[in-house]
Amino acid sequence: MKVSEIMKAPVITVTPALPIEEAFEILRKKGIRHLPVVDDQDRLIGIISDKDLRQALVPANRMGEEKRYFYFKNLVFVKDVMTQEPLFVRPDTDVERAAYLMFTKKIGALVVLEDRRIMGILTRSDLLLLLIGILGMLKEGTTFLLEEDEGHKALATAFGAVSGLGGKVLSVAVEGLEGAKRPSYKFRVEIDRGKQPELFERLQEAGLKLGELEP
Repeated sequence: MKVSEIMKAPVITVTPALPIEEAFEILRKKGIRHLPVVDDQDRLIGIISDKDLRQALVPANRMGEEKRYFYFKNLVFVKDVMTQEPLFVRPDTDVERAAYLMFTKKIGALVVLEDRRIMGILTRSDLLLLLIGILGMLKEGTTFLLEEDEGHKALATAFGAVSGLGGKVLSVAVEGLEGAKRPSYKFRVEIDRGKQPELFERLQEAGLKLGELEP
């Protein structure tokens, strides 16, 4: 999967000369956490986050000021708090590569560039939404843990049992590989609630060991 498939676009940008109070208001009203900073030719020169701005602003009611916000120290404009030369990816970058970059560099967003033009932005929230979608958590279903059997037929048996009852496997995650003699499989399945007891019965009759069950 490529970054272009899950990034957000179009992107709201700001200029380095914008007062940080106004940048904060943009984040608050739009419900976003990051703003790329561009120069007068719309080229990326920085990025700011809600965390950057919160550290630079103190609520006015704490200071007895009439203005909503009070500037902290000498930080007045976006250029004073932005991260310069931010990391970026391209639309055709693999999502796993982008996720690895965000994790290792401890950043919350990556601007997506193509030919120096901003095409979108990828955030941790986008990656989290992708993950829960892959795991089938965005659909009604049941989750259960299945331990591998000696004949290594747990996967085939489970898939057959689910489909045989008119159900659908939404996702399978492997657990306990490191140091474990046998892996366990965490299934997320879509199946009629009335048929769930029969599904679990069939799995147990096949000699498989069921672990935790979740709605």
